[in-house]
Amino acid sequence: MGIYCFHVKAEPLPDSEHAADIGGAFVNIWVMDESIEHARMKADAYLAQYGWVPLDYEYSLEPTLEQISKLDQPEHQNYEAGKRNGISAVFSAWPKETRPEGVIELRSMTPRIPIGKPGHS
Repeated sequence: MGIYCFHVKAEPLPDSEHAADIGGAFVNIWVMDESIEHARMKADAYLAQYGWVPLDYEYSLEPTLEQISKLDQPEHQNYEAGKRNGISAVFSAWPKETRPEGVIELRSMTPRIPIGKPGHS
């Protein structure tokens, strides 16, 4: 089993609680899986669970130990959470209206579908 990293440009689904005021986000997703193909399917499902749709997978990789050692602290925490929980993501979102270059909004996201509740997978 390996850990895979995806850098995704995404937007909220029209019925998402975030659709009214968030225009999009760059999402760094770490997934533990047997293959990069299965990991990407899990990443897609994870995004959908939070009410997001991927627009572009800007990169997908199985990072080397050297690359992991060069992660900044917040991304290293995201990586560690992915190893511990099987998947983890950080959303760096921007407002719906036109934004000045370089301005981002960081927001804590909650699942759209309750995890581990009867009747939900």
